[in-house]
This record gives sequence, C-alpha cells and structure tokens, in this order.
Amino acid sequence: MSNEEAIAIIRRYIIAENFPKVSQISVVYNYPKYLKIASLLGTKWNRSYFLKVKYKDHSEELLPVKYKEKDEVKKSVTPFNYSLVAV
Repeated sequence: MSNEEAIAIIRRYIIAENFPKVSQISVVYNYPKYLKIASLLGTKWNRSYFLKVKYKDHSEELLPVKYKEKDEVKKSVTPFNYSLVAV
C-alpha cells in the first residue's frame, strides 16, 4: 500500500484540524466483560476496534473503526506512521 492510499484511509477518521498534530497511530481492540460472559453461553460477537491516535502534546484519542474496515485500516497504519517520520 502506498503512503498516499494510507493517508487517504486514515484521513477518514481524523479531523482535518488535528491532522498536523498527529505523532503516531495504532489499532487497538477491547473485550467488553459482558460479551466475554455471553461467549461462554455460545453467543458469537466481534471485538470492538479503535484507531488510537497519539498527538504531539502527548494526548491520546480513541476513534471507533467499523469491523468491516478494520483490515484496511490495519494495513494502512505502518505506511502512515512511516510517512509521519519522513516529514
């Protein structure tokens, strides 16, 4: 994936005015406790994925990612972070 494609994918999640302040991004997920218990009863569920954005002022923000788009976002994280270092 090229840097331009990665940047275009990530721009869908980050507000334009915050974009210059970004220092690093990553994809994280969580397991809600009630869903862990429900899985023991045979209920199927999906993880909640988030785009974790770290800003230059050391603040962090979690932006929800749709389950269908998670693979595309995961592939774009590394090229996007390299493009931040190159700038």
